[in-house]
Amino acid sequence: MANKEKSKSSKPETKSKKETSSKSNEKNKGKLGRIIIILIILAIIIALMFLVIPSPEKTLNEMFQALKDGDFEKVNEFSNYDEIKKITENDTSNNSIMSPESVENQKLLYESLEWNIKSVKTEGNTATAVVEVTNKDFNEIITNYMEKAFQAWFLQGDLSDEKAQEYLTEELKSQDIPVKTQEANITLEKENGKWKVKVDENLRKAIYPGLVEFVESIDNG
Repeated sequence: MANKEKSKSSKPETKSKKETSSKSNEKNKGKLGRIIIILIILAIIIALMFLVIPSPEKTLNEMFQALKDGDFEKVNEFSNYDEIKKITENDTSNNSIMSPESVENQKLLYESLEWNIKSVKTEGNTATAVVEVTNKDFNEIITNYMEKAFQAWFLQGDLSDEKAQEYLTEELKSQDIPVKTQEANITLEKENGKWKVKVDENLRKAIYPGLVEFVESIDNG
């Protein structure tokens, strides 16, 4: 009789242990669920901060993308577009080497633009980014363009601005122009809490590979 009573009394005890274990598992699951939710919220906050808070990387990406999209007004939010394209309007002996007057031709300058930010070093209000930049080989574009323009001038004795722009458009659109990739150190400076890309020879050489060298050879020739 005593054994039967012990056996009967042990059943509720076993059931109680199972209930306790089940409740403990539910609590652990609840804690894990809360931790996951907190981590997701933190990830969202960090992502939003990255999008909102200005940084050298974000500024460079935005500027290059605006150039590629042909949104020159937006480029001015991150740099000075007039200064960037100034090299394309260089004059030698009052003869323009390349002057993409139309918006269409200006957009063609950047349609092949690609970039890869390899590193960024920030010191106070100045940052230096090592960027790998790819674009059309402008040395070849200008060489071909000037050959066409010279031949037309030699044969006709004159070359209208419209015809010159037509020749330039042909070369900018040509699928035979190779691309060129080079690494550049691009400087950014913080102004009123916002990063701005400094326009210098390094930036121009990166955006217009071969063009700066071509212009320098003409100026020194």
